[in-house]
Amino acid sequence: KLESTTKSKLHYKQQWGRALKELARFKQREHENAMVCLKKQQAELEAMRLRYLATEEKEVVRQDLKELDSIRNELNRLKKQEESSGPAPSPPDHAHGSALNESAEDHLSRLLEERDTLLRTGVYTNEDRIITELNRQIQETMRDKIP
Repeated sequence: KLESTTKSKLHYKQQWGRALKELARFKQREHENAMVCLKKQQAELEAMRLRYLATEEKEVVRQDLKELDSIRNELNRLKKQEESSGPAPSPPDHAHGSALNESAEDHLSRLLEERDTLLRTGVYTNEDRIITELNRQIQETMRDKIP
């Protein structure tokens, strides 16, 4: 009977060991699955963050383009207004000419400042449409400014 009990004890001890190993495997598998799920959620979160940033950037670009169109329309309106009034004779004291020159200077400095600010953000390069348009307007303003 002692031998039977010893064998039985050994048998249950082996079963207990197998059960513990199986439990450890289940825990390990569950841990790995949880890690995979976590990495997937992190990737989804990062993708959402990038989509949000892209949307935000698109909105900034849209606003910049809207502002640029507004500036372009204003320039065109002023050109047409100037063309329709014809060349104005400059007064002898050049007060009117210097006021126009100051206005052109202000406009030029605003264009330069806007372009430089956009470039400093690092979002835009010299090849971007908004920067090339600003460069074109800067050159046009400088050309118009020269007597």
